[in-house]
Amino acid sequence: MADEICPCGGARGFEACCGRFLADGGEAGTPEELMRSRYSAFVRGELGYLLSTHHPSTRSPQLVSGLEETLRTARWIGLRVVAWGMEKGREDRGWVEFVAFQAGPGFDQIHERSRFFRADGKWQYVDGTHLPDVTLDRNGPCVCGSGRKWKKCHGGWPGA
Repeated sequence: MADEICPCGGARGFEACCGRFLADGGEAGTPEELMRSRYSAFVRGELGYLLSTHHPSTRSPQLVSGLEETLRTARWIGLRVVAWGMEKGREDRGWVEFVAFQAGPGFDQIHERSRFFRADGKWQYVDGTHLPDVTLDRNGPCVCGSGRKWKKCHGGWPGA
């Protein structure tokens, strides 16, 4: 049986990409790997993984209910990693800028620069700063990876 495509858009199949973190408890080696695995956890409805990769200082009952609501209502269709890096002079602080796209009904995107801290060798999500929406090229490829033009796929929705 062929390995399914990873939701994060990585070149490897799910098991070799984000699956090794979600199922096997492996530790992400970079903030980008953790962000991609968290996106995959959102797509697959993995609340436990999302909570375990949130920095303890940010966990609250409101976080749990917010994540549960997002897992119930959002249909994630694509991810773009814009850039990522480490804070200057720090091996335990990193960031990732990404755009996550969701559909149904309508279309939305989350453009964020997220902060990650590493403690005891484990990267954790701390928080993010929302950035302005990215402009999508009507004649460019759709964010869902269908191979169709944006305007003929998800860009054709009213209000998109």
